[in-house]
Amino acid sequence: MSSEDSIFNGRVLICAFEGWNDAAESASQAAKLISESLKCQIVAEVDSEDYYDFQFTRPSVSFNDSGDRELEWPGTTFMTSTDNDPNLARFSILIGTEPARRWKSFTAEILEMIEDREIDAVIFLGGMLADTPHTRPITVNATSQNEQVRAEMNIERSSYEGPVGILSTIGIALEDIGVPTMALWAAVPHYVHNSPSPKATLALMAELEKMLGVSFSQG
Repeated sequence: MSSEDSIFNGRVLICAFEGWNDAAESASQAAKLISESLKCQIVAEVDSEDYYDFQFTRPSVSFNDSGDRELEWPGTTFMTSTDNDPNLARFSILIGTEPARRWKSFTAEILEMIEDREIDAVIFLGGMLADTPHTRPITVNATSQNEQVRAEMNIERSSYEGPVGILSTIGIALEDIGVPTMALWAAVPHYVHNSPSPKATLALMAELEKMLGVSFSQG
């Protein structure tokens, strides 16, 4: 599915946010596994003080290697691959927690990061609740608002109307400035949304690998 002139053969950003877009943590876990596979390093972070309500999304505490307590604050991190394979070195990962306020300013800051690193295309990962049993394979739905992406990947435009998460906000802004996007959504059984779903995570990764013609280590 990937030819030499493919839209996704350049610098690609894979993006996932914890929260409303992330049923059973399927998307955020997929992005984290991919970032580990690509040996990603952090190149930029969003200041969490500006966008998060810490009573709603609380920091967590853990012990470091020295036995000291450390706080981990919710936020958004932009990482780039350090993989030696040129076909994998072109990927970047954006992982974050959906912000609680100032979405327009947050989106503008994310777009600035994307433009600074000359990203050619963005792929969003999401998890949605669906009326489907856990005994069946997880369905992954691919959509794009970009005509060229739809033609290349043989996918449809999303027909959804209604409330949206930060993925849609960023996606629409990217299309407005000419950066093509695609979204992959895993259909997670509605009765398991409070627990992580490795099955949904792996389904997202498998679909992403198939569409991009690459392989991300899962071990």
